[in-house]
Amino acid sequence: MTKFSRRLILKTAILALIPSYFKSFAENIKSYILVLTSAPDDNYGKSHQFVITPPGTINIFNLDTKKINTINIDFFGHVVSSYKNQPHLAVTFEQFGSRGALINLKTFKILKTVRSDKTNTFMGHSYYIVSKNWLLTTEHNHLKNQGEIVIRDPQTLKVIKTISSGGSYPHDIHFSNQGERIIVANAGKPSNLSFIDPENNKILKKILIAEGKKGAFSHFEVSKDEWILVGPRKRGNPPIIISPHGTQHQLPEPKSKKKGVLSILFIKNTDFVAATFPEANFLQIWDYKRQVVVKSFPLKNPRGLIMDTFNENESTFLVTSADDSTLSKVTIKQNEILLSKYEFKYGGKGAHISKILI
Repeated sequence: MTKFSRRLILKTAILALIPSYFKSFAENIKSYILVLTSAPDDNYGKSHQFVITPPGTINIFNLDTKKINTINIDFFGHVVSSYKNQPHLAVTFEQFGSRGALINLKTFKILKTVRSDKTNTFMGHSYYIVSKNWLLTTEHNHLKNQGEIVIRDPQTLKVIKTISSGGSYPHDIHFSNQGERIIVANAGKPSNLSFIDPENNKILKKILIAEGKKGAFSHFEVSKDEWILVGPRKRGNPPIIISPHGTQHQLPEPKSKKKGVLSILFIKNTDFVAATFPEANFLQIWDYKRQVVVKSFPLKNPRGLIMDTFNENESTFLVTSADDSTLSKVTIKQNEILLSKYEFKYGGKGAHISKILI
């Protein structure tokens, strides 16, 4: 009777633990999500003007469950950027506007909102430096007529300090592959890329964009082998590819009177780089080391680019389209580059798409 009672007690205890074990296991399962902003009106306003954007949404698409969750927000965010050590936390900011927000991508809640200083407008992009626990926002100070990188507390969004961007109207910002420095694209006249040590508030070097006398070079990406593609946002300038040695080359554009690059993507394990031309209704892919077009796809108002999957034989990336809110898939396999519609409809008017593991 004693043995039976002990067995029964042990079995009961194990059964009692099973639900909590599976609950804990389920809570630790991570999923890739695609995050995109959208709004009824995608007009960010004319260049160099303050805007009040319409209320928009943040659309979160779970790649495992194929479910879409939506967060309503009072403004139209330019891009959603997550914190690498806490990827469920993300921020979004207006472009040429004063508003920003901290969001929880798991609970679908807005945790905090912020406004820029009265002299400043947000330029839309931000970057979180894990080692410093700093959130950097690109902003333009209209009183001083100069660009600023504003360093903020990532939880409260309060300003810690402000440093020069090395130009005017700073937009896109990344962390350098080499060393503790940031790179920012100043889209003013003339356009440049500034390399900055944010700790010591020191501009390490500037790369003037040869075709940027009229400004508008606002987006850029850096490849693993240190090539940089800088894209103009309208104004008729060609995209510029910069070699690791600093040589600048023009890249061929789609044959269209409408110009302007929005999103850029270096495609993993290839010598290819892709860019969207929303107004020209084209997706273009180049061999960036040879500066030649390898493929062009007509797409209606293509916007964001993000890698999807990668293995030895296949590289796949996704493209959003604003007009019909669809997601397209581009597959590069051996010598073929194929375009197809993604299996689920997902898209919006947002400028950029983010892929986050939470």
